Amino acid sequence: MTKLSHNLGMKVFACFLVILMGFTALISGLGIIIAGESGFYGNQPLSYGETPYCQSTTYAYAEQVMDWLNSSMSLEDIAERFDAGKTNFRFELFSPENKPLLSNFDKSQSAATYVGEYRFSLYYDYGNGILVQEEDNSISITFDAETTTEAVAYSEPLLATMRCYVAEPLTVSDNYWISYRLYQFTYDFHVWLIPILAGSVLLLIAGMIYLLCAAGHQVGKEEIVPNLLDKVPLDLYLGIIFVPLLFGLYIDANGRSMIFSVYEILFGVAYIFFLGILLLATILTCATRLKLGKYFYQHTITYKVLHFGWKLFAAVFSTGVDALKALPAMWKVAVAWLVISSVYVGGGFGAVLLNLALMFVFCLMASQAQKLQKGGEALAKGKLNHKIDTKGMFSMFRKHGENLNSISKGFSIALEQKMKSEHLKTELITNVSHDIKTPLTSIINYVDLLKKEGLEGQAAEYIEVLDRQSRRLKKLTEDLVEASKASTGNLKVNLAPTDMGELVAQAVAEYEERLEKAHLEVVLNGLESPTFAMVDGNLTWRVLSNLLSNACKYSQANTRLYIDIKKEADLVAVSMKNISKDALNIPVEELMERFVRGDSSRHTEGSGLGLNIAQSLVGLQKGKFSLEIEGDLFKAYVKFPATEPPAPPAEGPTGEEPLDDVSEETTE
Repeated sequence: MTKLSHNLGMKVFACFLVILMGFTALISGLGIIIAGESGFYGNQPLSYGETPYCQSTTYAYAEQVMDWLNSSMSLEDIAERFDAGKTNFRFELFSPENKPLLSNFDKSQSAATYVGEYRFSLYYDYGNGILVQEEDNSISITFDAETTTEAVAYSEPLLATMRCYVAEPLTVSDNYWISYRLYQFTYDFHVWLIPILAGSVLLLIAGMIYLLCAAGHQVGKEEIVPNLLDKVPLDLYLGIIFVPLLFGLYIDANGRSMIFSVYEILFGVAYIFFLGILLLATILTCATRLKLGKYFYQHTITYKVLHFGWKLFAAVFSTGVDALKALPAMWKVAVAWLVISSVYVGGGFGAVLLNLALMFVFCLMASQAQKLQKGGEALAKGKLNHKIDTKGMFSMFRKHGENLNSISKGFSIALEQKMKSEHLKTELITNVSHDIKTPLTSIINYVDLLKKEGLEGQAAEYIEVLDRQSRRLKKLTEDLVEASKASTGNLKVNLAPTDMGELVAQAVAEYEERLEKAHLEVVLNGLESPTFAMVDGNLTWRVLSNLLSNACKYSQANTRLYIDIKKEADLVAVSMKNISKDALNIPVEELMERFVRGDSSRHTEGSGLGLNIAQSLVGLQKGKFSLEIEGDLFKAYVKFPATEPPAPPAEGPTGEEPLDDVSEETTE
């Protein structure tokens, strides 16, 4: 079953829920603000004309009328713009003496709600022009005898008063109509807006928590995986999403009028919705990048530029330091360059001769450098007897060649001493083991004789201790000899195609009694089909025996021992995993050394050679042996080259199966 954090359908639903709830929270929050300012939550709710939204819309219309008048716009144009079929705004403009200057409606013929009056400076005189609403809702202009159609500028600005009204009922879809619908909507639903806001915020938080937890997770993968959006450099991504925000700020800065059309409002809603989607995508990609660790800042153009600049600076600085260190040798080059430059400045036949001489010198230097290069490659390949001929070389190259020859000689001496030391160590271990084996055999035999005497009491306990410790000492000497032979390669290896599943199953069956005594449950995986590897059956049996023996000694009781057999490319891998009963506070490399045991107190049986022997035996079969420790979980991996199953024996001429080869079994 797919985890909830990996479910793509759940992620899509959560994204849709977050966007929808965010938009709902925004709308309900604005509704609560409108309802609060309209007094719906108090005892005296305001009428529509008293609301700040109606007041601000009215002032915006009034300011626009004055802007047109003060820009010397003709009254015909003003009449067209304030036609009754285009706006619900009604106004009357009066002089300081309360003399009518301009109007777009007749109060006796059309109903309107008074909103308020505002004072403006008027710079042009149109006379007594009256915008009159006719029966067909068109607006005509009437003038008195002193009025001209041309605007005349005042010598000083005139402080005019504008009384503003709103048509009743509203007949045109303008800002009044939109704000009145919002007013009516918040009045009808103001009781429900607060619980809607609370519910949408809770769902928004729940959806965001899920999306933040699920960010970077994909079906079938446990690790964090960046998607296509996460692979875009973060600073480039932020720069791209910053463009729509700048666009919105530009529109706001260059369109400060409070008068909007329905289409402009719909565009604003869509723009806010789009910004919400961008914000959600930004939060999720940042969450994924943070989960990836250094990916958050390393996968940016800024980091790459700074990193490249730092590397360039470091390279230049290092070159400068190297140049300062090489000053003792560089002065010779500088002097040579000055001499050559002076000859070239003189020109003539001397320059030609100098070119020929330089070509000869450069060819010699190239030849000597090639000799040094080949000598270094030979040393790297282990050819310690290779010598570089330094005769005729330049002083600098000759010293380098002599140093390489000295290194070769030093390596040869060190290798010879190491081989001699290993030989002496192996010989010492073998001789000492044989010397111990003879008296130890006598001790074991005499202990067996004493056990048959039927001793009782303390004497019987002493005999039991002698028997146990003498056999442990015998096992130690045998392991020591085997470890010595395995590490030096003094064992005969017969590689043959072997079914690793069958071999492991036989080893587990052999240790069944000991495993039950240690209260371990074996879980075998990979026995469904034969898996063949090129191994020596006897040596591999010894490796498996050592690993199973360690599991019996050091595993926590009442736990499981997992043994997996599987094919990995051209290798067959066998892994064993068990829980240690003691804390494994020891490095893996040290654990595979000789005489090192998992229990530092050394209170269990064992010589500390089992893993070392197993590693050597696996190496002799061209395999790989490795260990891993995770807390108290101990893992051992053995890998051998995979091979094809052996061909079945051919049938006899009569079609009968051939008889078993009894001779080999008898020989064994």
